[in-house]
Amino acid sequence: MSDAPVTKRDLDQAMGELRGEMGELRGELRGEMAELRGELRGEMSELRGEMAELRGEMAELRGEMAGLRGEMATMKTDLIREIGQVASQVANVMMEHIQTLISVVDEKYQDLPPHHAKLRVDFDAHTADRRLHTRPPTTSPKRTRRPPR
Repeated sequence: MSDAPVTKRDLDQAMGELRGEMGELRGELRGEMAELRGELRGEMSELRGEMAELRGEMAELRGEMAGLRGEMATMKTDLIREIGQVASQVANVMMEHIQTLISVVDEKYQDLPPHHAKLRVDFDAHTADRRLHTRPPTTSPKRTRRPPR
């Protein structure tokens, strides 16, 4: 820098140079901004594509899940039916076993009613014979003392 006085012409010239440099900077800045906008648009477009792809995959998964829910409901119905059938079979087997146990007892004691009837007839005949059954005396028996301890 010099100590010489600055003229209007010098100022106009410096302003012109500054305006030129500022214009260049604006142009560079606009170019870089346009480039960045282009990159940003590309990235956004790419992200939109990926989002659309993910939406499609989610729709597929929802469809698969609905199918799986249907299969699970069918399996549940089948399982309940099978459990019912098995329970019915177990109940039938248990009833057969109980009937077998009862028939064993029935066979074992099958002759009881005729045998009981014969005993009853014998008992009635026995009680009817007064010679075998005399009445006890009407006097009470004598009391005896217990020996001291």
